Amino acid sequence: MIRIGSSFHVPGIRFQSDPSGTVFAADLRRGTEWSARTAGRSLPAGAPREDGSAARIQWAAAEKRRAFPAKLFISTSVGIAGFGPLSDQTALALEDAASGALGVEKENLIAAAAGPVLEHYPVGSMMEALQAARAQPFLDEPRGRGAEALGLPFRIAEGALEMGAAVFHAERTGGEVWIAATSAGIRREVLEGVRDRLWLAGPAAWRASSGIHPGDVLILLATGASPIAEVTSEEDPRTESVIAGLSTALSQLVRKRALAAGGRIPFGLFGAETPLEAEVAAGVLARFIPEILRRLSAVQGETRSGEALLDGIRCALLSAPLPGLERALVRVTIGELMLSPGLRAAAPLPGSLIQSWREGSAELRIDLGRGACGAVFWA
Repeated sequence: MIRIGSSFHVPGIRFQSDPSGTVFAADLRRGTEWSARTAGRSLPAGAPREDGSAARIQWAAAEKRRAFPAKLFISTSVGIAGFGPLSDQTALALEDAASGALGVEKENLIAAAAGPVLEHYPVGSMMEALQAARAQPFLDEPRGRGAEALGLPFRIAEGALEMGAAVFHAERTGGEVWIAATSAGIRREVLEGVRDRLWLAGPAAWRASSGIHPGDVLILLATGASPIAEVTSEEDPRTESVIAGLSTALSQLVRKRALAAGGRIPFGLFGAETPLEAEVAAGVLARFIPEILRRLSAVQGETRSGEALLDGIRCALLSAPLPGLERALVRVTIGELMLSPGLRAAAPLPGSLIQSWREGSAELRIDLGRGACGAVFWA
């Protein structure tokens, strides 16, 4: 059971922010597990290795000392990603300074930076802002102009859990730091096994049209504050329930941002073989959406509208790297209407349904029929 719309509140995480609302710190409950999914996993084969804060977050996730409390530091002015020694050195300097300021071993520090990359990162002024943040009271959720968050209570058979999602961003275009957190206890190995699926619901869903930014990162936190027994393997039947809760929190945060921004159009792409296939196919489809909408505005009649929408989707999918798509039973629905059970013939499409889709109250859903991966994306 899900109830959406509450504030971010995950027991085991307490936030502080500086008065300007651009630097954030958090104390994490002793025993909190984490993993991270970074932009590099979305880059083509042969792309430069990841460096900067992304590399350090992954290092800390592997080296964390679970018996000791951990800290989180996020800044929202300038990012640290650039595929080079300077980015690495800056991330190490930030790590040294922040771990000292927060009184925590570097292995137990998550330090991330949101914002434009390839610019000077002012470690000194960031540490001054961190000291100002540490003088503020603790809060259940991150508050400030550089953060957006929501939470939802979630119930599984064993009892109640809390799920939360947050995104940290700069005023200028740049990388973003996403968090998906739960009060459940989940082993790091399990988090690593599901992080690509959760990436789809958050950063990939938001960036469908523009493409992933090199500074984007998703941090998964499992505090273990719930009395429910720890999830120790992906085969545990509770894993899918917890993943559904985290995915819902992320997707609702994306929806909240998209509706606030205006001009965003949702579409669901499901049935991909892998998360990366879903991400790539959604990116191609998102770039076709503006032209599809233009064509829908130019045609008249329900029959021609249905044909125009289906033809645009067909062209988009054939442009995506989906080998063997012609053998899959692709199903396309919009709202409650089955537009096509196989990309061959379209049902009449009422204008009211097109308008509902534009407004975000009706979902265009494409099921590739190839697997179980997908999410709702926003073009």
